[in-house]
Amino acid sequence: MSFALQPLSSPVGREVVGLDISTEIAPETAKALHAAWLEHGFLLFRGIGTSPEVQLRLSRCFGELEPHSIPVFRHPDYARQQDVGAGPLLATIRLVMLVALPAYAGMAAVAHPLVAVLLGDKWGGVAPLLPILAIAMSMMTLQILFAPATNARGVPGVALKNAIMGSVIMPAAFLIGSLWGLDGFAWGWVGGMAVLTSATVILSGRVVGLRMSALCRAIAPPLVASLVMAALVALTLMHLPADLPPLATLAIVATLGVALYAGLLNLIAPSRLKEALEFARNRGAADTPPTTVIAAKTVNE
Repeated sequence: MSFALQPLSSPVGREVVGLDISTEIAPETAKALHAAWLEHGFLLFRGIGTSPEVQLRLSRCFGELEPHSIPVFRHPDYARQQDVGAGPLLATIRLVMLVALPAYAGMAAVAHPLVAVLLGDKWGGVAPLLPILAIAMSMMTLQILFAPATNARGVPGVALKNAIMGSVIMPAAFLIGSLWGLDGFAWGWVGGMAVLTSATVILSGRVVGLRMSALCRAIAPPLVASLVMAALVALTLMHLPADLPPLATLAIVATLGVALYAGLLNLIAPSRLKEALEFARNRGAADTPPTTVIAAKTVNE
């Protein structure tokens, strides 16, 4: 074993000394590190640095790594985002919202047959809540995309501030909304997410150099296509036979919704479909190292 373990002041964990991290870690050393981590629960590495290469070498000792689905969030590109503007964040927003917005809009449009198929007719009363929840989830999906961007810029405090704001805003919104029953509770989620998302965009946008006009351009095409698709699907539902089984109804409108959204998006912003197809085509490419799984703590002195 090419390292030694020294006890810490606490009963949990050990300090790793004598480990050469300048080159790839030998398989037998990696196995020994993994065994030490399992036995002691915590490993401390002093003065070895926190470069992407070091993090990757250590992480591979503790399990198989998986590449992040979005290339700009993989090492080493993730660590280099301090030198770029809002481009990587906007690319992520475009791709995520391209899928999320039609999913939420479609869920709202087909709420009744969807609930009937997944939960049964006795749960039909929750169907009116799905459109409300879809609005909240759309904003939540956008809001959570900012933390990786600000962290990559070396300003993790911004994500912490946003989290603290959320811990205050959301309980207050739920509490106020609950005064009007279950519907009010759902609308409270919408109101709370609207405030939190707006604050997140303002605070995080300053760090990454995001302009509101650029954010609107990133979201507008899938949002418009999703809303039009949802309206046409809802109109179609009104004209389907009432005695049609819920599963058949859902299959018809879901197929129609996918076709409508793809066609509308191709009409409004064909470049977005091209970007999504290019992403899907290159998703499995391993031209950059995978993202790090931190299994132990490193300390620089």
